[in-house]
Amino acid sequence: LLGYRADLLGLAAGKIGRYLRNGIPVVVKNLPTIRSYIEKYSCGICVDRVDQIGPAIATILSDHNIYSENALRCYEEVWRPDKHLSNIRKKLLDMLIAPH
Repeated sequence: LLGYRADLLGLAAGKIGRYLRNGIPVVVKNLPTIRSYIEKYSCGICVDRVDQIGPAIATILSDHNIYSENALRCYEEVWRPDKHLSNIRKKLLDMLIAPH
């Protein structure tokens, strides 16, 4: 019924970033954009189907400390906004200073 909106619902309001910031590993829908950093950092598990959620949680709980540390590292390296703000600021300043 919701189509693509349901697929993207998990991205709403930065939920994944908030969980990672607090060291909480995530179980997320297996979307290419999310999978790229979840797998790279081993900070959670991507699933395609509802019946995969339970086993994903069990896997995370079996090595929770590592997943939690990886979640914090992923947040610091990928999600932390101030890391990206300096690049945005520089590009905006360059645009203001550059001749038209």
